Amino acid sequence: MKKSAKILVMVILVCWISTAMAAGSGNKISINTAIDMAMGNNQKQNELTDIKIEEYKINYDEAVRKAPYTSITSYGSSYNRYVSPIVTEKVYEYAKMQKEDANRLLKLNVYKQSLGLIVTYENIAYQEKLLEVDQKKQQRAYTSYKANQMSYEAYMGYEYTVESRKDTIADLKYGLDKKNMDFKILLNIPLSEEDLVIENIEFTYDAPDTIDLQKVIEETITSDSNMYSKTMDVKIQEEVINLTKKFYEDDMAVYWQNEYNYKNAINSKEVALVNLEYNIRVAYNNLKTKYNKIELAKMNLDIKKNAMDEANVKYQKEIVNWDSYIAAVNNYRAARYSFLTNEYNYMIAKADFDFLIGK
Repeated sequence: MKKSAKILVMVILVCWISTAMAAGSGNKISINTAIDMAMGNNQKQNELTDIKIEEYKINYDEAVRKAPYTSITSYGSSYNRYVSPIVTEKVYEYAKMQKEDANRLLKLNVYKQSLGLIVTYENIAYQEKLLEVDQKKQQRAYTSYKANQMSYEAYMGYEYTVESRKDTIADLKYGLDKKNMDFKILLNIPLSEEDLVIENIEFTYDAPDTIDLQKVIEETITSDSNMYSKTMDVKIQEEVINLTKKFYEDDMAVYWQNEYNYKNAINSKEVALVNLEYNIRVAYNNLKTKYNKIELAKMNLDIKKNAMDEANVKYQKEIVNWDSYIAAVNNYRAARYSFLTNEYNYMIAKADFDFLIGK
């Protein structure tokens, strides 16, 4: 075997992880650091939210304080005694839950965008490795063409493949630029700052069947902010309708308006409960599907890895030609990238599932 061919084999077999990191240039940070940065830069929004929460707390405390001393001789005074404390409690507690939800959503989005950046680095590196092979094939085709062993049209096919691959890489890098800007906006840092490069991570995950789905559903129902809001709405309207029946006759419009509000609150809670359970079950099934795809992708990766290793041995012994060998290498690279994207899809699905159940 020629010396240049041996060098090519060594280059091809080098793992592309380090090359993937070169796809982005800038300050390297971990995903956790990016999340901490986003949370720190969101502090002003949290401070504004805290001001409103303090206002709601004062209103709640005031309603509770006044309730025992409020007259119950009229609908209005009875409302202030029995309903206002519940209404202000809901507003106060719901605001705290919404703040927590907003912070969890911010963390989720940073995590998902970080993983998206990592996969983009990998895809660029993958395409650049394919470009190296395409260029090598083009060089060999040019040699054949000059020796009158290949037609001009056939040679231009190799030329087109190279240019097409370059265009694909350019599109990916353009997309990476946009993702970097989106990431900066999410982290609330100036667009003019140097791009942040997310450090590569090793995906770790458990099979979905380790999740006790029924237990998760029951726990989520008791902790979900929307379910809390719907439950409190029923409680409020229940008190209202009790007062309505005490102070109004059923021939008055306000009686039926409040009756409607009560029944509507009950119905809204029931619909919200069904929707929440439905969404959890759909997200869980999505997890199982994504996990099965990882298993299949891992099987395919092992097969392609063995085929590449076998082709490498045969190529070293000059049993197979370079084209056969490089085809096996490209098949392995495709399988590896497929495995990575399936892992990414699962991690995104798991993050969405965890957010849905309040983690």
